[in-house]
Amino acid sequence: MANRELIDKLYKDIWEIPLIDKHTHLDASHLAARGLHDILLYHMVISELYGAGCPDGARLSENPTEEEAIYRLERAIPYVKYIRNTSLYWCVRIILKELYGWEEELDETNWRRCHEHIKSFGCGKERAKEIADMANIKKSSTELWRGYDGECDDMLYYSLEWAFFCRDQWGLNDAPLLELEHAWNEDIPGPPLPIGVVPERDCNYEKKIKTIEDVYAALEHYVAHVPYDKVFSHASHFSTTINYHDVTE
Repeated sequence: MANRELIDKLYKDIWEIPLIDKHTHLDASHLAARGLHDILLYHMVISELYGAGCPDGARLSENPTEEEAIYRLERAIPYVKYIRNTSLYWCVRIILKELYGWEEELDETNWRRCHEHIKSFGCGKERAKEIADMANIKKSSTELWRGYDGECDDMLYYSLEWAFFCRDQWGLNDAPLLELEHAWNEDIPGPPLPIGVVPERDCNYEKKIKTIEDVYAALEHYVAHVPYDKVFSHASHFSTTINYHDVTE
């Protein structure tokens, strides 16, 4: 078999392998992009834009209004030209081209048209199935709470991202305890604490960890309330700012 034929056969055979995407943040309420903001303003691309001078470095809201999306896009577009040599912007290009047929370079003259073009495809289950089929992805794993009523269980597995005991938070000395306290106050695993959490503003909990006994009670609550029949995997962070070692009470 000639080299070209062998290469073609390998590509064909590899492409036919069914895939499971084991770590995503797909949301059953909008499985595909709702507009240009869901692609260009993905939080890692925001970091690139912010580093290039864009005035906004914060993540978009979980469910941004059209006004918020347009406002943030307007402020980001002038800085796109400064990140065109990055790998993340290459990903943006590939998504726009292969999923939406958009090949123009984004700039101040065409981004609104691109935004409306992406919106025209819809963001529901039917569109998501088209994209999954294009990539030969049979199922994707996402955060448990993003499954909502289970309508998309045929497309999704679920990962527990309830409390991140090895993730640091800026300016907090006891971030792991705050994560545990967060879980202690919920009977159903919900969204994790946001990055940049402000306890005085975001964590007005009824139950507070103050003693070792509280830690034990909170841990027992956490373990007892993990829905093991629904969880496919567990995702965690390992912050390099934490000094890991064996701990005592």
